[in-house]
Amino acid sequence: MSTLPPSICLRMNLALGALALGALLAACGAQPDAGPEASTTDEAIAAGDAFCPQGFAFDAGHQLCLSATEAAGPFAPSMIDFCRQWVPNRADGSNACQTNEWGFPATRWARSLAIDARLATKQADGCPRGTTFNAGQGYCSDGQNLYGPFTKDDVFFCQTAGGGGAACETNRVAVGMARPKSVGPVPGGISAEGKAQMSRIVAYADAHHSGVSGGRCFEYVWDYLWRSGYGKIDEYNDAPDMPSAYARNFAEYMNQGNNAATWGLQRLPINNPYDAPVGAVVVVAAGSPGTAHPTAGDIAIAAGGGRFINDGPNMGYGGSRQAFVNGGGKVLGIYAPL
Repeated sequence: MSTLPPSICLRMNLALGALALGALLAACGAQPDAGPEASTTDEAIAAGDAFCPQGFAFDAGHQLCLSATEAAGPFAPSMIDFCRQWVPNRADGSNACQTNEWGFPATRWARSLAIDARLATKQADGCPRGTTFNAGQGYCSDGQNLYGPFTKDDVFFCQTAGGGGAACETNRVAVGMARPKSVGPVPGGISAEGKAQMSRIVAYADAHHSGVSGGRCFEYVWDYLWRSGYGKIDEYNDAPDMPSAYARNFAEYMNQGNNAATWGLQRLPINNPYDAPVGAVVVVAAGSPGTAHPTAGDIAIAAGGGRFINDGPNMGYGGSRQAFVNGGGKVLGIYAPL
């Protein structure tokens, strides 16, 4: 079956009214995938590290999540503009190219159309026209949103520390919900078992805290650690050479030599408790917002949503990452399992 030239297809479909993307491509003939072009973003994500919705796989050359017939969005505004050149409005004035919905099937385009749009709008830095590569975040940005695909670890961070929920599983998130690249691979070095341990400790701490923060943070957090099996800490008497009078002692000990690794932990390169992934151990210095003792500091488990569990369920360090900074807060260490 022969296919019509795109220009004739466009005129016909504009005259006929709205057609679904699939119908449009069927009538006009899907073009073979165009070859990828090298750019600064083409090697930003390895195929095994990228998060794509179920049924889609990451195509490193095109930087898209693709199935045999579709591409998963949302897509950058310039790609939407390209799409709208070929897909007419529906009767109600809406357009199938527009993907404002977060995480819904409407964020799916026909594979060939998405690839063509990606190539047609691609700039020298690899980003779609109207966006620029944000080195601090590691993705293309229009100033308000970042456009993926994102790494699995960045999706995990967005869902936990960012609190973005299902929106994090799309290819567009608000800049504020993404992890700054300056904080390093969070939680890139955490194994599947480590992530399971992080989930377990939050559940255990939520069920076994005293009900109020009353100055027994180290005692309670240590109990959460060994009873839930965090890292290699699974006995009360583990790390016998670690002082335990003050919360800061945990960080002072784990920051020395290979102590953290010995006990199955790693220090995450994060300097704000509100950036800590859910299930991480957070230690802040005395004088930080939320602390009362003049020298002890505080230790807690990050529970998400700006909540931290020490001996009570609702510890906080100023209420937000900026309040922590403005209040002179200092992180001594944030830790997760290997």
